[in-house]
Amino acid sequence: MSQAFVGGPILISASQKHNEGGCEPFIREVAFSGNMVRTITTKARRVLVSRLLPGEDTIDAISSIAIENEIKAAQFFGIGAISKARLGFFDMETKEYLSYDIEKNLEVVSLTGNVALSGDGLVAVHAHMVVSDREGNCFGGHVMQGCEVSVTIELFLTELDDELKRAIDGPTGLNLLNLPK
Repeated sequence: MSQAFVGGPILISASQKHNEGGCEPFIREVAFSGNMVRTITTKARRVLVSRLLPGEDTIDAISSIAIENEIKAAQFFGIGAISKARLGFFDMETKEYLSYDIEKNLEVVSLTGNVALSGDGLVAVHAHMVVSDREGNCFGGHVMQGCEVSVTIELFLTELDDELKRAIDGPTGLNLLNLPK
């Protein structure tokens, strides 16, 4: 099936393989202005609810949860409070993350991200965070090591059925999700 929308997607291909154990991932490619979007459809396996404790590094704690529970793919979200933040922004010209530090009590308005495996099979956590200070000023970006929990972060992590892998992207040098064609 193909549909064209002005400024919208065009479905290029879709397939779903059935086997005795159920369905394999549904994979489709959609063209947006000449770019190809890759998508897989998977199911939730289980949900882990965790409370990060004062003094813990946010990224280290999420990585530990994934490793201890043998998670190879997940999405997560969380809220809470941190005493210091280190957030980043990827500079496309220099091909590196620029980071900035905020050293004061902050409310975690939103923490969201995913867990996948890097090319060498290690857990890779990719997260973004929006925090606010007591005046309501918001700061956001890529979560770097150095975001320290002050009170708690309440984390809801949904493990996925299918394994997600990351691979180095040539044009950017970033370790991006490597979804099948």
